Amino acid sequence: MRVRLPPPAQKIFSPEMIRLQVGVPPGHRERRVAEEVLAVSMEHTNVHIQVLFLRGCPNSKPTIDLVRRIAETHGVTSPVETIEIRSAEDAVRLRFLGSPTVRVAVVDIDPNAGGRTDFAMVCRLYGTSGIPPGEFVAAAITKAPTCG
Repeated sequence: MRVRLPPPAQKIFSPEMIRLQVGVPPGHRERRVAEEVLAVSMEHTNVHIQVLFLRGCPNSKPTIDLVRRIAETHGVTSPVETIEIRSAEDAVRLRFLGSPTVRVAVVDIDPNAGGRTDFAMVCRLYGTSGIPPGEFVAAAITKAPTCG
């Protein structure tokens, strides 16, 4: 039997160690430790992720692809929700800071976005790039509470 472990578990246990642990009888200390680590590593499988964007934004598709790739490597099984912003009213209502905006568990992935209120139908820059850093996405997923 082949088990695919999410990245947090892969970092903790080598494949040899997992095979060894799975072969240990239930109730044995090593088996309990392995089961606990696997449970913790699966905590982020159901995280709500959104990418908000403007139609025609050249950075939307690369950002959606980046977010999906990072979510998958972190074991996230829930789909990435994409939301097109169609009006200035949508931008204000959805607290849209520009295209693309990425949120994990309704929190903007940019650590500096917390107090911002400049909601508008504009392009967004993350430093000098229109695509957010992968580190922001990964950190947000790691910190996120799960849903459902």
